Amino acid sequence: MKKLLLSTIAISSLVYANNGSITITKNDIGKIIELSPDKNIPQNKAIKENLKTQDDYKKSQEAKKDFEEKKQELEEKFKQEDEKAKSSTNNLNNQTNTNPTTNTNNNKTNTNSNTKDKTNSNTTNKTNTTKENNTNINNNTNTSNNKVNNTTNNTNLTNTTTNKKILTQYKFVLTNENTSFEKLGIKEEDLQSLVSEFKTRRFSLQDLQDISNIIAYYFQVNGYPAATAYIPQQEFDGKNIQVNISLGVLGKYIIKNKTTIKDHFLESKLNQRIKGKIISTKLIEDSVYKVNEMYGLQTLAGLQAGENVGETDILIEVEPDTKANVLIYSDNYGIKSAGEYRAGISMGFNSILNMGDYYNFYLQSSDEKQINYGASYTFFVGNLKITPSISQGTYYLGREYEGLGFSGTSRNFGIDFSYPIWINTNSSFYITSSIYHKILSDVTLDLLTFDKSSNVGSMGLEGLFRGFENNTLSYSAKISIGKVKDDGTTIFGDTSKSGGNGFGWFRKLNASLNNYYSFNEYITHTININYQKVLGNFELDSSESSSLGGAYGVRAYDNGEGDGDNTIVANFGIRINIPNTNFYFTPFYDIGYAWYEKDSGNRLVDDHFLDALGLQILYNKANEYYIKLDGARALHKYKLDDDHRMKLYLSGGVYF
Repeated sequence: MKKLLLSTIAISSLVYANNGSITITKNDIGKIIELSPDKNIPQNKAIKENLKTQDDYKKSQEAKKDFEEKKQELEEKFKQEDEKAKSSTNNLNNQTNTNPTTNTNNNKTNTNSNTKDKTNSNTTNKTNTTKENNTNINNNTNTSNNKVNNTTNNTNLTNTTTNKKILTQYKFVLTNENTSFEKLGIKEEDLQSLVSEFKTRRFSLQDLQDISNIIAYYFQVNGYPAATAYIPQQEFDGKNIQVNISLGVLGKYIIKNKTTIKDHFLESKLNQRIKGKIISTKLIEDSVYKVNEMYGLQTLAGLQAGENVGETDILIEVEPDTKANVLIYSDNYGIKSAGEYRAGISMGFNSILNMGDYYNFYLQSSDEKQINYGASYTFFVGNLKITPSISQGTYYLGREYEGLGFSGTSRNFGIDFSYPIWINTNSSFYITSSIYHKILSDVTLDLLTFDKSSNVGSMGLEGLFRGFENNTLSYSAKISIGKVKDDGTTIFGDTSKSGGNGFGWFRKLNASLNNYYSFNEYITHTININYQKVLGNFELDSSESSSLGGAYGVRAYDNGEGDGDNTIVANFGIRINIPNTNFYFTPFYDIGYAWYEKDSGNRLVDDHFLDALGLQILYNKANEYYIKLDGARALHKYKLDDDHRMKLYLSGGVYF
């Protein structure tokens, strides 16, 4: 027995990190984003939040591949050492087998020669002398045989020593209390597999260091960046070795704030209740990403030794981001009668009150005098994001309706809430809700005014999932409950109830699913599905119904076509990035179906089926400008059309 006093420790570092830190990259858009005000403009950071973890996720995948490479390098090292040892043993065996045999033969030759000489020289000797000579000959021969036997025994001993298998058992012990491999999501058999190469090797100090390094690194790339592994002091019997694994626990957060945002706003987003908990990559990311949701900043995270033994502090560096951003855009996404061609501006101002808040204003006009404008303000209470907003739109129908006096206004007052349950590179999950009050007024023939209003509340969820390699899935769903109120019809100053359809209470479900699978860095398969369904036997007012056509629906049709209470629209595409360029080509197929919850004799049809094939061409220079063209043709002719529809959608914008 010998006492093992050496403890080897693998110094931990953050996985997939650059110089020991996780970088939350600037919010550059990494995929094709539909840039249009009816998508709330990409300056809404909520859209970018779904993308900001993409680079870190790729780094984590690269770290795991790097771990496999290190493991293979170690296995190759052992293989070479074993081959070298085997070669040395073979040389020794060859030397043992060859040299003693030669010597034995020489001895035999010498013995025979001596015997012959003695016999010849003593031919005339007496019988006793001859007997004596014979006795000497026998003794010499026996001596030679003994040498051969001894040589053989030595050779067998050498082979026995060389071929003997060393079988060392490694025991892994977690030093943290109230935890287990199962709770950590680590399989102990995987650890045994990692050190299987060591089990038949002779014990050495370098082996201890290699074991500690590989075990610590395995824990680090599998979600525990502060993990260390070491060989504790123990009685070593040549067969069993204990390896201790220590998982660092959170000591405190250290914020290095280089922005104008007040420290207490940053600190309010950090979970102080997890101090003393085991540090995991998800815990670090969750803390950093929640801070990064604030506007006017970008974050950098790292680890450093804590004040107490076993503690690790999370260091969060907060750097300033741009103070303002502006987008000027134009497109032909509108409804022909209300203005097909549109142009607008959107302006955003980050952290205007030095609290990570955000103010946005937009203005849009069309070729038919349709004007939309609105403003929103986002601020945080802890991790709860609150966004009150106000918007107004006016329209005047032109073209075939020119001169008939059709116009209208709409005003929306609302507030949105979003709370992140967790955010990390693999997934995120938010609880969302909203409350909106809408006031709508439509004028016909410059005589009749139809007024209505609604109050709608919703509760939902949204999130992102990267559980499969090269795949990103984002989703959202919400249930809305509201009431549309008939505010009356006015003619010549007299107001009365209109009694139209769609008034009263309603419930509906809205859901979306977006999946992106990358075959390689240039080719991505895209799926986008949007769904609306009335919950119950309700007929929706036109302000709450949906449609299939448009730049984000079935693109061979105009915006607003194929309307219904219930709709489902799916877009399938293969996005191809031309290498070393900002060009993207996406062949696509769109399909949609719409239907009303109740049959009505006032409609020409109660359901619609639309589909189309097309090609999207995008040139997108991030944070500078973009131009996008969608061309589509109906695959199946719509039942009320004489021919297959065709449509071109064009949009472009410049960032400042």
